[in-house]
Amino acid sequence: MKRSLLTNLIQWKNSPHDMRKPLILRGARQVGKSWLVREFAKKFDSFIEINFEREKSKQKIFEGDLDPKRIIRDLTHIYKQNIDKNTLIFFDEIQECLPAIEALRYFYEETPSIPIVAAGSLLDFALEAKGISVGRVTFRYLYPMTFKEFLEADGHQKYVELLEEIVSDIKEAKNNPKSKKEHDLLSITLHKKLLTHLSEYLAVGGMPASVNAWLKYRNIDRCKEVLDDLVNTYRQDFHKYTKKNTIPYVGMVFDNIPNLLARKFVYAHISKEHRSRELANALDLLKKAGIVHLINHTSANGIPLSAEENKSLFKVILLDVALAQTILGEDTAEWILNRDKAYINKGQIIEAFVGQEIVGYSLPSSEAKLHYWVREKTGSMAELDYIISQKRKVIPIEVKSGSSGKEKSLKLFLSEKKSLSYGVFFSSSNFNDKVKNEINKEEVRILNLPIYATSAFLNVELSN
Repeated sequence: MKRSLLTNLIQWKNSPHDMRKPLILRGARQVGKSWLVREFAKKFDSFIEINFEREKSKQKIFEGDLDPKRIIRDLTHIYKQNIDKNTLIFFDEIQECLPAIEALRYFYEETPSIPIVAAGSLLDFALEAKGISVGRVTFRYLYPMTFKEFLEADGHQKYVELLEEIVSDIKEAKNNPKSKKEHDLLSITLHKKLLTHLSEYLAVGGMPASVNAWLKYRNIDRCKEVLDDLVNTYRQDFHKYTKKNTIPYVGMVFDNIPNLLARKFVYAHISKEHRSRELANALDLLKKAGIVHLINHTSANGIPLSAEENKSLFKVILLDVALAQTILGEDTAEWILNRDKAYINKGQIIEAFVGQEIVGYSLPSSEAKLHYWVREKTGSMAELDYIISQKRKVIPIEVKSGSSGKEKSLKLFLSEKKSLSYGVFFSSSNFNDKVKNEINKEEVRILNLPIYATSAFLNVELSN
């Protein structure tokens, strides 16, 4: 498998030593952090990995003073190898050794030439408890595999390139109707083939272990076993970041979020018998664990989108669509065995998928943030599933799971936000190559794209 974040890590490796801070890789359990670092280590002459959870004796290295030169000498002695700028040191499960977290600042200040990477499960809780010196470390965030990464892992790089080429050409035609650049639309056969691959992703999800099981066995039941284990692992982790008497609240929120995907989040929908304060605290804990993402309301009048957030209005998605369906007890094989019906009946999952893609393409140096827009006005209700900002541009997004549907909310939003270049309408339909020149000018500002082109659209946006 190939992870897109590897390119960013290589850029970090090649940056000037005096500017290269120790890197902390953050992300939920089982998204592939350790695997990615080991893959990254192949770019170095030598590699030292310390897992503080498995090798508890190694924690003694950080007892007493935190002199990085002394620590490096100890590591040189223990591993019997020279440590220099061509040696990657990896502190895994670093949350189990809080002094090691504190030591990262001294590595930056006194031995900046030595590349250090750290990662760990539930690391955000340790960072909150211990704190970290501002400006002494840098962060990178890793999420489940995107659909693009899924296609690449399955040997379909040609589809990735084709989709990005088509999206790029359509964007150019929309921005410049006089452009003579043309693109070939997908045939019905290829369109159905890509929908099939997307259906596989929606059933398997982006968790690396599940993807690996699919690539190896092509058996959705094997993937379900992996996903069941992951769900149980997340549940077993609850006691690590909350008190015993609050575990039931965390479990309650965890189990109910999949039922509330793509809906305004109301605590009473989870339980009318418990106070919102306890449920809100449970939701915050799941967010810190990287298990859920909040989609905050924004007025979307400009950049940054977070400047106009309404904290009382938000939606929630789980980190992975297959995990959400596993918690619900749904048979994900339906995506493969009865694809057309699945797209019609799973609008909330499709909307969550698009959110998951947006998260996957967020800047890796900061935590992903999701936004949406809604107008709750009698006689004039409207809602856009996502609002994103790319290259200082506000881009509204509407999502429909089926092949039919109208861009009512998107047209309304664009009619009110005259300064915006365009909006995007995702559906299960094929590409629409017509640049409409109707009286309604908002039509010209809408990109109609198939759902499987979400990765392509986001990647093209980041590249332009």
